[in-house]
Amino acid sequence: MFMMSFQQNISFGGCNPFMMGCFNPRLNFFMGMAAATAVPPMPMFPAYNCSVFNPYMTMSYANPFAAGGFGAYYPAPVFNYTPQIFMPQFTLPQLPVINTTAYSKSNTQTSASAAATDSEARPQGMTLKGKGKGTQYGPEFLEKVKQIASNLNCNYRDLIAIMNSESSLNAQVVGYNGASGLICFMPQYFDTDKIRKMSPMEQLDLVEATIKKSKKAAGFADDAKLSKGDLYALVFLPARAGKEVLCREGETGKNGKLLRYYEANKALDFNHDGKITKNEMAARIDKKYVSDNTFLA
Repeated sequence: MFMMSFQQNISFGGCNPFMMGCFNPRLNFFMGMAAATAVPPMPMFPAYNCSVFNPYMTMSYANPFAAGGFGAYYPAPVFNYTPQIFMPQFTLPQLPVINTTAYSKSNTQTSASAAATDSEARPQGMTLKGKGKGTQYGPEFLEKVKQIASNLNCNYRDLIAIMNSESSLNAQVVGYNGASGLICFMPQYFDTDKIRKMSPMEQLDLVEATIKKSKKAAGFADDAKLSKGDLYALVFLPARAGKEVLCREGETGKNGKLLRYYEANKALDFNHDGKITKNEMAARIDKKYVSDNTFLA
């Protein structure tokens, strides 16, 4: 029965959990301690020999089922009242033992495997139109970007995302300020008319040479691994790419004129604190990833 099974399983230390913590008179040790210290034992209700109704109490004896409590061989005073309390009769099912360590390890491995499969199944970014096989932005373009990224020690997907952010991967684009090409080469430093006549594959050579030069000027070692924030900073403001804060609102040059690094790119200040940082440039990249399928379809 449930009550008996439960008592047998959890009664310990001489205390009966169904007697509200009263001392077990079987344990003379506890009773002796109480007498020795002149501390009276815990009060017992005379009618039931416990502080709560116990349906297993009889008139003549205390609870015969109590594990570690009054047993059938320990008579109690006889009383003229036997409580009749309905108790459900059922057996508590035995629960299986679970190896939590093995389960945790297995569950972690399963989750990691599922995440990897899910990542492979999902498109790795947006798919751009007008590109792919038969265009100048086909598989050969993708392979060349991968080789350049290896030479620069960066992630090729970061490099493609930057070109997507700057020009939507259009080698002939011209910005409002005259910036042209895949990474919007500025007319102050490059012959943009010449750049616009280059094919996308030819411009990739210029992209690699420009970033390599900027990487060295910013103080990075030739073999230094470039994070996406580092990489975008080398395109955006290469002279400051070694710093976390790239520009601030209201900066002026030596002549006192507004530099406009911040003002012309205020949209990159995502938290509106008057600064553009490498972390914010990295956040920009996160929104501009392009699926490899763009070049392979």
